[in-house]
Amino acid sequence: MNLYESFLAHIQKEGFSGRDIRFLGAHKLLKEKASKYRSINDYSKKIGINNGSLSYMLIGKRAIPLSLLDKNMDLSKYKVIIGNSNIPIRIPKEMTKELAYLVGVLRDGTVSQESKDEYVVAFYNTNKELLKTVSSFLRKIFDIEPVVEKHWSNVYRVRVRSKTLYLFFKLIFSARKKQADWDTPKLIRKSNDLIKKYYITGFFDAEGGCPNLEKKISKKRKNMYIKFVQKNKESLIFIKEHLGKANIQTGKIYWGDGEYVFKISNSSIPSFCRYVKPFHSLKALRLKLLYENFTL
Repeated sequence: MNLYESFLAHIQKEGFSGRDIRFLGAHKLLKEKASKYRSINDYSKKIGINNGSLSYMLIGKRAIPLSLLDKNMDLSKYKVIIGNSNIPIRIPKEMTKELAYLVGVLRDGTVSQESKDEYVVAFYNTNKELLKTVSSFLRKIFDIEPVVEKHWSNVYRVRVRSKTLYLFFKLIFSARKKQADWDTPKLIRKSNDLIKKYYITGFFDAEGGCPNLEKKISKKRKNMYIKFVQKNKESLIFIKEHLGKANIQTGKIYWGDGEYVFKISNSSIPSFCRYVKPFHSLKALRLKLLYENFTL
């Protein structure tokens, strides 16, 4: 699936017109069209845009509506702005392991409309280094410059106010404001095992748990565990089934303390520790210690 083409198709189905979908950086293409007219003024009258706005478009300082560009032009390399979004983003063509990871780690985040004109994609975690990785993936995939900031207490966040990014995750991955309403995205389900692995890694970094073995606690095997927790049961069923196909055995999914939970069977803890390589530094350390505890 070409994610760029799929996104444009979804956007138009949502009712966004050729004037709402805009491209930043495509001014050379517009110049070619304008050069066929005797003057900028003539072209301005033809397309119904005032000279000032058109001049800014022609020098690359204003995004150009899709309606002014030819449909057969390859616009995928340009940044996209939808409606009144203030942050242009580059829409990826392909599903990558980094994008799959972001979708997984969004299980401890939000994709929401906070007010009439404010749309937000935000990632939260107590591990600042993890969010630096999230920030680098966002930069690589969407060509934006997010920052890691203190949210409250010991929680950090990466928060992007962009209607375009909000619509990308909402339409391509069916992201919902409430985690309980967000099932496993169809695109993840249809992807190869590497993509699923990175999605599950992100999910574990967001909503996985294991004992704090770096501290002086009892290391008896009966106290050892790896678990996934989520308010959406279907998302855990998907992970449980995929891990089973990877020969990682798990316990039953049960309801506890306001969330669904399942644990990795003790016999499969070493296999899970080899399978998932967290970007969350503390969880990576804890899995390493768990592995050593079960194999030494």
